[in-house]
Amino acid sequence: MLNNYIDIDDRLEKLLTILEKNERYYAEDAVVHYSGDESKNLYVVKEGWFISYTDLYDGRRMVIKTHHPGDIIGFEGIYHEQPADLKSTTAGVLCPFSKQNLDEIFRCSPKLSALLFSISVREQIVATDRLKAVSRMGAQARLAYFLLDLIFRLRITNSSMTNEFHLPLTQTEIGDSIGLTNVSVSRAFSYLVGMQLVKRTNASIKLLDELSLMKLCDYEDRYTKMDTSWFPCD
Repeated sequence: MLNNYIDIDDRLEKLLTILEKNERYYAEDAVVHYSGDESKNLYVVKEGWFISYTDLYDGRRMVIKTHHPGDIIGFEGIYHEQPADLKSTTAGVLCPFSKQNLDEIFRCSPKLSALLFSISVREQIVATDRLKAVSRMGAQARLAYFLLDLIFRLRITNSSMTNEFHLPLTQTEIGDSIGLTNVSVSRAFSYLVGMQLVKRTNASIKLLDELSLMKLCDYEDRYTKMDTSWFPCD
Protein backbone atom coordinates (compact mmCIF):
# COMPACT_ATOMS: atom_id res chain seq x y z
CA MET A 1 0.00 0.00 0.00
CA LEU A 2 2.71 2.49 0.99
CA ASN A 3 4.50 2.18 -2.35
CA ASN A 4 1.52 3.81 -4.04
CA TYR A 5 2.67 7.13 -2.59
CA ILE A 6 6.47 6.96 -2.26
CA ASP A 7 9.27 4.87 -3.72
CA ILE A 8 10.14 2.05 -1.34
CA ASP A 9 13.83 1.23 -1.77
CA ASP A 10 15.68 -1.62 -0.11
CA ARG A 11 16.41 0.43 3.01
CA LEU A 12 12.77 1.39 3.53
CA GLU A 13 11.68 -2.15 2.71
CA LYS A 14 13.93 -3.40 5.50
CA LEU A 15 12.36 -0.93 7.94
CA LEU A 16 8.85 -2.03 6.97
CA THR A 17 9.78 -5.69 7.27
CA ILE A 18 10.07 -5.10 11.02
CA LEU A 19 6.32 -4.52 11.12
CA GLU A 20 5.53 -7.88 9.48
CA LYS A 21 8.05 -10.23 11.07
CA ASN A 22 5.42 -11.82 13.34
CA GLU A 23 2.19 -13.46 12.20
CA ARG A 24 -0.89 -14.49 14.12
CA TYR A 25 -3.74 -16.55 12.68
CA TYR A 26 -7.37 -15.87 13.58
CA ALA A 27 -10.32 -18.08 12.84
CA GLU A 28 -13.53 -16.55 11.53
CA ASP A 29 -15.35 -14.42 14.13
CA ALA A 30 -12.38 -14.40 16.53
CA VAL A 31 -11.89 -11.42 18.85
CA VAL A 32 -8.46 -9.80 18.57
CA HIS A 33 -8.94 -7.32 21.42
CA TYR A 34 -11.67 -5.48 23.28
CA SER A 35 -12.33 -1.80 23.79
CA GLY A 36 -10.45 -0.59 26.87
CA ASP A 37 -7.68 -3.18 26.59
CA GLU A 38 -4.17 -1.90 27.02
CA SER A 39 -2.86 -0.71 23.67
CA LYS A 40 0.20 -2.88 23.18
CA ASN A 41 0.17 -3.60 19.45
CA LEU A 42 -0.69 -2.24 16.06
CA TYR A 43 -1.37 -4.67 13.22
CA VAL A 44 -0.71 -5.12 9.54
CA VAL A 45 -3.48 -7.12 7.89
CA LYS A 46 -1.85 -9.87 5.84
CA GLU A 47 -4.88 -12.05 5.05
CA GLY A 48 -8.62 -11.90 5.61
CA TRP A 49 -11.08 -9.19 6.68
CA PHE A 50 -11.54 -7.69 10.13
CA ILE A 51 -13.85 -5.08 11.65
CA SER A 52 -13.44 -2.52 14.41
CA TYR A 53 -16.70 -2.03 16.25
CA THR A 54 -18.38 -0.96 19.46
CA ASP A 55 -21.50 -2.34 21.12
CA LEU A 56 -24.03 0.31 22.13
CA TYR A 57 -25.94 0.45 25.42
CA ASP A 58 -29.17 -0.73 23.75
CA GLY A 59 -27.58 -3.85 22.29
CA ARG A 60 -26.98 -2.53 18.80
CA ARG A 61 -23.54 -2.59 17.22
CA MET A 62 -21.71 0.13 15.32
CA VAL A 63 -18.97 -0.97 12.91
CA ILE A 64 -16.37 1.77 12.90
CA LYS A 65 -14.23 0.45 10.08
CA THR A 66 -13.57 -2.61 7.96
CA HIS A 67 -9.99 -3.78 7.44
CA HIS A 68 -8.55 -5.87 4.62
CA PRO A 69 -5.07 -6.98 3.47
CA GLY A 70 -2.57 -4.12 3.35
CA ASP A 71 -4.28 -2.05 6.04
CA ILE A 72 -2.53 -0.95 9.21
CA ILE A 73 -4.79 -1.15 12.27
CA GLY A 74 -4.31 0.70 15.51
CA PHE A 75 -2.98 4.22 15.03
CA GLU A 76 -5.84 5.52 17.17
CA GLY A 77 -4.79 3.14 19.95
CA ILE A 78 -1.41 4.84 20.29
CA TYR A 79 -3.18 7.58 22.22
CA HIS A 80 -3.93 5.49 25.31
CA GLU A 81 -5.99 2.30 25.16
CA GLN A 82 -7.87 0.36 22.51
CA PRO A 83 -10.87 2.53 21.54
CA ALA A 84 -12.89 -0.27 19.94
CA ASP A 85 -13.31 -4.03 19.74
CA LEU A 86 -11.54 -5.77 16.87
CA LYS A 87 -12.58 -9.11 15.41
CA SER A 88 -12.22 -11.18 12.26
CA THR A 89 -15.10 -11.56 9.82
CA THR A 90 -13.22 -14.22 7.85
CA ALA A 91 -10.28 -16.41 8.76
CA GLY A 92 -7.25 -14.17 8.57
CA VAL A 93 -3.69 -13.34 9.53
CA LEU A 94 -2.50 -10.24 11.37
CA CYS A 95 1.09 -9.13 11.82
CA PRO A 96 1.24 -7.54 15.29
CA PHE A 97 3.96 -5.04 16.10
CA SER A 98 4.52 -2.96 19.21
CA LYS A 99 4.39 0.82 19.29
CA GLN A 100 8.10 0.74 20.06
CA ASN A 101 8.73 -0.70 16.57
CA LEU A 102 7.71 2.66 15.13
CA ASP A 103 10.66 4.29 16.89
CA GLU A 104 13.19 3.03 14.34
CA ILE A 105 11.03 4.24 11.44
CA PHE A 106 10.67 7.71 12.98
CA ARG A 107 14.42 7.93 13.66
CA CYS A 108 15.66 6.51 10.38
CA SER A 109 13.17 7.72 7.76
CA PRO A 110 11.55 11.18 7.92
CA LYS A 111 9.88 10.42 4.58
CA LEU A 112 8.23 7.21 5.80
CA SER A 113 7.26 8.94 9.04
CA ALA A 114 5.58 11.73 7.05
CA LEU A 115 3.66 9.13 5.05
CA LEU A 116 2.40 7.31 8.15
CA PHE A 117 1.39 10.67 9.63
CA SER A 118 -0.47 11.58 6.41
CA ILE A 119 -2.33 8.27 6.40
CA SER A 120 -3.39 8.89 10.00
CA VAL A 121 -4.65 12.37 9.09
CA ARG A 122 -6.49 10.95 6.09
CA GLU A 123 -8.34 8.59 8.42
CA GLN A 124 -9.77 11.61 10.22
CA ILE A 125 -10.93 13.12 6.91
CA VAL A 126 -12.54 9.83 5.87
CA ALA A 127 -14.25 9.61 9.26
CA THR A 128 -15.79 13.04 8.60
CA ASP A 129 -16.97 11.93 5.16
CA ARG A 130 -18.52 8.82 6.67
CA LEU A 131 -20.24 10.83 9.39
CA LYS A 132 -21.78 13.06 6.72
CA ALA A 133 -23.03 10.04 4.80
CA VAL A 134 -24.46 8.24 7.82
CA SER A 135 -26.06 11.26 9.48
CA ARG A 136 -27.39 13.19 6.48
CA MET A 137 -28.03 10.78 3.62
CA GLY A 138 -30.74 8.27 2.74
CA ALA A 139 -30.25 4.51 2.69
CA GLN A 140 -29.32 4.25 -1.00
CA ALA A 141 -26.71 7.01 -0.72
CA ARG A 142 -25.23 5.49 2.43
CA LEU A 143 -24.85 2.12 0.74
CA ALA A 144 -23.36 3.74 -2.36
CA TYR A 145 -20.83 5.55 -0.17
CA PHE A 146 -19.94 2.33 1.65
CA LEU A 147 -19.35 0.36 -1.56
CA LEU A 148 -17.36 3.14 -3.22
CA ASP A 149 -15.16 3.66 -0.19
CA LEU A 150 -14.37 -0.05 -0.10
CA ILE A 151 -13.44 -0.37 -3.75
CA PHE A 152 -11.24 2.73 -3.77
CA ARG A 153 -9.40 1.42 -0.72
CA LEU A 154 -9.07 -2.05 -2.23
CA ARG A 155 -7.57 -0.62 -5.42
CA ILE A 156 -4.70 0.84 -3.42
CA THR A 157 -3.55 -2.64 -2.44
CA ASN A 158 -4.63 -4.36 -5.68
CA SER A 159 -3.77 -2.36 -8.78
CA SER A 160 -5.37 -4.98 -11.07
CA MET A 161 -8.83 -4.57 -9.52
CA THR A 162 -11.42 -3.16 -11.89
CA ASN A 163 -15.03 -2.61 -10.83
CA GLU A 164 -15.74 -5.90 -9.04
CA PHE A 165 -14.75 -7.12 -5.59
CA HIS A 166 -15.54 -9.77 -3.01
CA LEU A 167 -17.46 -8.48 0.02
CA PRO A 168 -17.30 -11.02 2.88
CA LEU A 169 -19.66 -9.11 5.17
CA THR A 170 -23.19 -9.96 6.18
CA GLN A 171 -26.03 -7.52 5.56
CA THR A 172 -26.13 -6.96 9.31
CA GLU A 173 -22.45 -5.97 9.35
CA ILE A 174 -23.00 -3.67 6.39
CA GLY A 175 -25.98 -2.14 8.16
CA ASP A 176 -23.97 -1.70 11.35
CA SER A 177 -21.38 0.18 9.28
CA ILE A 178 -23.82 2.74 7.89
CA GLY A 179 -26.55 2.89 10.50
CA LEU A 180 -29.18 0.81 8.73
CA THR A 181 -31.24 -2.24 9.59
CA ASN A 182 -30.82 -5.50 7.72
CA VAL A 183 -34.12 -4.82 5.91
CA SER A 184 -33.02 -1.32 4.90
CA VAL A 185 -29.74 -2.66 3.51
CA SER A 186 -31.68 -5.22 1.46
CA ARG A 187 -33.98 -2.54 0.07
CA ALA A 188 -31.07 -0.22 -0.71
CA PHE A 189 -29.31 -3.01 -2.61
CA SER A 190 -32.52 -3.73 -4.52
CA TYR A 191 -32.75 -0.06 -5.49
CA LEU A 192 -29.13 0.15 -6.69
CA VAL A 193 -29.51 -3.12 -8.59
CA GLY A 194 -32.81 -1.98 -10.12
CA MET A 195 -31.21 1.28 -11.26
CA GLN A 196 -28.43 -0.78 -12.88
CA LEU A 197 -25.80 0.88 -10.71
CA VAL A 198 -24.71 -2.29 -8.94
CA LYS A 199 -24.71 -6.01 -9.65
CA ARG A 200 -24.76 -8.34 -6.68
CA THR A 201 -24.08 -12.06 -6.89
CA ASN A 202 -23.80 -13.69 -3.48
CA ALA A 203 -20.71 -12.02 -1.94
CA SER A 204 -19.53 -10.53 -5.23
CA ILE A 205 -20.20 -6.84 -5.88
CA LYS A 206 -19.82 -5.20 -9.27
CA LEU A 207 -20.15 -1.42 -9.60
CA LEU A 208 -21.74 -0.81 -13.01
CA ASP A 209 -21.80 3.00 -12.98
CA GLU A 210 -19.31 4.49 -10.55
CA LEU A 211 -19.88 8.06 -11.69
CA SER A 212 -23.60 7.89 -10.94
CA LEU A 213 -22.91 6.25 -7.60
CA MET A 214 -20.46 9.03 -6.74
CA LYS A 215 -23.04 11.66 -7.62
CA LEU A 216 -25.66 9.88 -5.54
CA CYS A 217 -23.61 10.21 -2.34
CA ASP A 218 -21.30 13.13 -3.21
CA TYR A 219 -18.35 10.76 -2.90
CA GLU A 220 -14.78 12.04 -3.06
CA ASP A 221 -11.85 9.66 -3.51
CA ARG A 222 -9.44 10.21 -0.61
CA TYR A 223 -7.11 7.34 -1.47
CA THR A 224 -5.75 7.47 -5.01
CA LYS A 225 -3.73 10.65 -4.62
CA MET A 226 -1.75 12.11 -1.74
CA ASP A 227 0.23 15.34 -1.57
CA THR A 228 3.77 14.17 -0.95
CA SER A 229 5.42 17.41 -2.13
CA TRP A 230 6.19 18.45 1.44
CA PHE A 231 7.65 15.11 2.54
CA PRO A 232 11.22 15.47 3.82
CA CYS A 233 14.05 13.59 2.13
CA ASP A 234 15.76 10.75 3.96
